[in-house]
Amino acid sequence: MRYCADSWFLIALFQKDQKALSIIENAKLKKDWVFIPITALAETSKRLLQLGMAKEDILRFMDKTETSERVTLILFTKDIAWEAANIAHRYGIPLLDSFVAATAKTNNVDALISGDEHFLPLKKAKYLSLLSW
Repeated sequence: MRYCADSWFLIALFQKDQKALSIIENAKLKKDWVFIPITALAETSKRLLQLGMAKEDILRFMDKTETSERVTLILFTKDIAWEAANIAHRYGIPLLDSFVAATAKTNNVDALISGDEHFLPLKKAKYLSLLSW
């Protein structure tokens, strides 16, 4: 499977959720791919800082997350930026979430891992599939 991770997934991973850990483990075993948009990384870092986590702990967590060539941090491209703008405009979702969805779409993932309700219009329109628990 090819997944795109939203901050919702990264927070679950930080909290050592077993389902999140198994997805990362499958990527390390070269069974799956996990794409992490840079926006999801920034949003996760902000949330963890709000929870009082130290910068060093957050950076260590992020380093441990990217321990496989199949767990990849995705930077912005013009294609992602254009797709994000279209998603935000067409579906009325926040631009930050649009960047995550655009990353998922441009990387042809099987599912976006998120529990964020902002993505529900995209699922309803069959623009992308969601995986949450």
